[in-house]
Order: sequence, then C-alpha cells, then structure tokens
Amino acid sequence: MSRAGLPASEAEAIAEYVLSLENPPSVTETPPKTPANEPADHSTGALLFSSACAGCHGAAAPMRTIDGRPGLQNTSALQAASSRNFLKPVLEGLPATAGSPGPLMPAFAASLDNAQLGALAAYLRQQASPDQPWADLSFTIEALRQETK
Repeated sequence: MSRAGLPASEAEAIAEYVLSLENPPSVTETPPKTPANEPADHSTGALLFSSACAGCHGAAAPMRTIDGRPGLQNTSALQAASSRNFLKPVLEGLPATAGSPGPLMPAFAASLDNAQLGALAAYLRQQASPDQPWADLSFTIEALRQETK
C-alpha cells in the first residue's frame, strides 16, 4: 500500500487511465541536444517518460498550467549536480498531505527497475543539462533503494 493508503496497483491503474484520456503530448519541449563527442541513445528514457510521466509532466499536461509550474528541465532536481533530488521522489513518490493542496505523485520504485530508472534520469538530465550528464546514476539508485528497505 502507498503512504496515502492507495494500493500501488490502483495508483498504476489510475495513471494508465489518465494517460489513455488523450494522445500523449510531444515527449520533449525542446529538441534534444546530444554533445557531438558523446552520442547517446536515450530512446528507452524517452519511451518511459512518454508512457509514465508525460501525462503530468509533458509540455501539454494539464498540471503544467496550474500555478505556472515549470517544465521538468527547469527544476532544481534536474539542474542539480547530483541525481539524488530527482531519483528520490521518483522512487518514493510525493504523498498527499491531508487538508493541504500540493503536489502528489505516485511512487515508481515497484514499477521501474534500476536500468529503467537510470534510462529515464539520463534522458531527462540530457534535456535539462546536455553537457553535464550525471555520472553517479547507478550508485545513487542503488543507495536510495537500500535506504528504503
């Protein structure tokens, strides 16, 4: 069960339903930039973003119009030198606070394996800071998973 009292399977079903309501928007807000000396294949990360994240975080997502929230590439979590501030909420989610409006996000620890999480993080980091990929992804993912055991 999630911290908000909703079983993970139900949260995933809700997310799947919301994503099915309309065609997913474009995966990127700006054309991806790949450094000339380091071509990388981010197709897995792009596919994961499109299927699991774009419904809330894509350019045309309804939540983006609420309070003028920035695109993911402009957030401190993706601009930071360490991947930890991005990975932790993806793994653990952001639970609802009773009686308070605020962000809510399901946890993806059970639905994304380490390789998928790394691909998603690398793809989004490439969108945010193409010349500064995170070198610590595998180590940080494993450390965060160990912390939540």
